[in-house]
Formats: sequence, structure tokens, C-alpha cells
Amino acid sequence: MEPSKAKELASLFLTGGGASRKKVTKEQLAETCASLNEDPDYVAYLEEEFGVPAPYLCATFADRAAEYSTMSEATRRRELPELAAHLEVCTDCLDIYRDVYLSAFAAGIQRVQGELKVLGEPIRLVLNWAGNITEFGVGPAALLRLADTSLGAMEALPMAAGETTAEKAWDLLLDEARDLSLHLDIVPGKRARTVEVRFNLTGSGAAAESKMELTYQKEDGTDKGNGPLLRHQTIPLILDCASWLLRLTSTSGTTWEIPLVLNHEN
Repeated sequence: MEPSKAKELASLFLTGGGASRKKVTKEQLAETCASLNEDPDYVAYLEEEFGVPAPYLCATFADRAAEYSTMSEATRRRELPELAAHLEVCTDCLDIYRDVYLSAFAAGIQRVQGELKVLGEPIRLVLNWAGNITEFGVGPAALLRLADTSLGAMEALPMAAGETTAEKAWDLLLDEARDLSLHLDIVPGKRARTVEVRFNLTGSGAAAESKMELTYQKEDGTDKGNGPLLRHQTIPLILDCASWLLRLTSTSGTTWEIPLVLNHEN
């Protein structure tokens, strides 16, 4: 079968709906597959279009993961667009990236005011009209909390990307040496297109951070605000759908920055 005819039949079978599929016989489909298998580039194109991770991209990502982890998002989209797209659909590569290369916060940047540490990847969320939240992108995995009835305790496990739930939570390690972590909890707000964000400092180092400061602003510099971050915050921070920068600054001058992108289904 000519390659052009094979591509035409493949398109008809994959995108034309039930009636169109019936027009492609089993014999034609077999010939189409045999012809397309001789064109690995086109097969890779189909795999990416339909969300099937291409094996050669898995190998490429494994070779370049360390380099990829040091790039900004804009650089990735410009220089390695095929790997950026691949990471969004391949759970195996995403797990490797999160486990091996995505530390909670990138290496600190020294400033006059103190050290700045930025979350390795933004947290990206989509709110829907039913009051649920979906996580997307390659940021730190949200936690799925499971009740352990035998011990009466709660166990936190990583949640699969793309899962929709009524609550999202993360445990982010701020300072391993001081045993200081941040429990971040986000739920839909009472007003439409808003979320409620709660911060809870955990670990043995939390007791020494009674005067940590929280600042927040939209990525464009508007809607700024600040205030003390209590160890157990009871009043949530209300944010609307936009790109935000949340910053926690300790008494020692270290600042942890959390990019948070909130979208809403149209």
C-alpha cells in the first residue's frame, strides 16, 4: 500500500468516528499498519497525538533528564518541545523526573536580603464548576490521604497526575537539616473561581519559626499582600484564578518561593 493511502486510511479510522471506521476493512487496516510501520517518524507522530508515549522519547528523556531539569520552562518549550510534550503524557518518565531530578526547592540564589529558593516546578491546578480540582503539569505530586483503620492514622501517598478531587495537599521539604517542612492544603473557595490555601509548618524545626512571614502577589506584580505565617494557620488565604507567587521568609532571611497557577474550566 502506498504511504499516502495508508496515512489517509489511518486518519479515517482514528478520527472519523464509528461510521467511518466501518468503511475500513480488516484487510485494509492490516495493510495500513504494515505500511506505516515502515515510517517510524509518522508512527511517533501518531503516538504523541493520541497520548501514547513513544519508546524512543523515553530513551531520549533518560539521556537528557539532568539537562532538562536545569532549564526554565520557556527554554524547554523552545529547545526541547518534544520532550516537554512527552513528559506530560508519559507517567513513567514523569515518575523518574519527580523522584530523581525534581527536588522540592531548587538550589538557593544568594540575595542581599538572604537566600531565595524557588520550587523546582510550579503547582498547576484547574478548578471545575462541580467544586473539584485537577492537578496538571510536572510539578510536585499532590498527596492522596488514605485512612488506616487498623491504626486510626492517615497515610499520605503520591496522587497520580490528572486526578480530580475536592482537595489537594502537598508536603514540601523546606530545610532538611532543620527538619522543617510545609504542609500546603488547597480547596475550592466559597466564592466562584477562588481557592482557599492553608499553610502548616511541620517537623521539629517548626517551633523556631514563630515569626515566619508570608507574602503573595500575582505574577504581574498586582494584588500584593503579606502577613505573619503562624505555625498552624487557621484563617485561609483566598486566591482567585491567576498565576501567583507565594513566598515564605524565615527569621534567618531564607525565602522559599512557590509558583502557583490557578485556572478554571470555561
